[in-house]
Amino acid sequence: MQQVVSAKASMLQLVSDLRSPMRRDAAMVELLRRKEWVHDLGPALWNTCGVMAALLDEIFDVYRLLDPPALSSRVSYRVCNVLGLFRAIAASPQTQRIVITAQYIPALIPLLQPPSRTESYENVRVATMEIIIELLKYNELAVVSQLLSTEMIPLALRMMTEGSELAQSYSTFIILKILQDNFGLSYVCNFRLERVEAVAQAVSGALGYIAYHRSSRLLRYSLQCYLQLCDHILARDLLRRGRLIPQSITDGTLWNFLAEDDFATKSLFERLLDILSVQ
Repeated sequence: MQQVVSAKASMLQLVSDLRSPMRRDAAMVELLRRKEWVHDLGPALWNTCGVMAALLDEIFDVYRLLDPPALSSRVSYRVCNVLGLFRAIAASPQTQRIVITAQYIPALIPLLQPPSRTESYENVRVATMEIIIELLKYNELAVVSQLLSTEMIPLALRMMTEGSELAQSYSTFIILKILQDNFGLSYVCNFRLERVEAVAQAVSGALGYIAYHRSSRLLRYSLQCYLQLCDHILARDLLRRGRLIPQSITDGTLWNFLAEDDFATKSLFERLLDILSVQ
């Protein structure tokens, strides 16, 4: 019992240290090292006066390094630690709703904007998307609504065809969650077919990556994106015309990449081919 109390006090002291610019770096590293077994880290971060302001200041300070690109590996590491703490808040059932209500997502979107493919920027993009995904898992409707008010869709579409497998998988998953929401699907498919074409082309680009790197996760998300588009009659008709569906789907190339026991992805594949009337 004494050890539990001591660990709690130590964690709270580290959280308090985040308010000090001199002690912040060390405190972030140690808190992230402990986060797997400190279950109340999110609430402690949120409820400690001055901590959220300090973390937001760290993010705002990075904005000036985004355009023109001037993000060093050291600064990237630091901001990724900040985002890691934000993720702890976003992942906690006690603070998820508060974070969504406070509408912090728009403050994170600029971190996704630089097109630079260097590791420094890639790590920041991945860490940012991990926060968004945590919030999407909790309240898809509210988060999708916020995402649609930002540049998230065009940024995610760009990342689907660029960068690491992890960044492509995360951005494809975010697009999938938007399409799974009725309002998000309507936003993409109603009124402007260019949006449908942009999404379908980005999914096709992601599938081009799969042809070389065999990512079953990215393939699964990509097939689900196509299936969600097919839930809308205009998008389904557009996809049935064929030019937005890569040949690697219709000629069986991607099917051959699937593991013999990957029945879930095979089922997605069969559903899509059936909807598109491809034998």
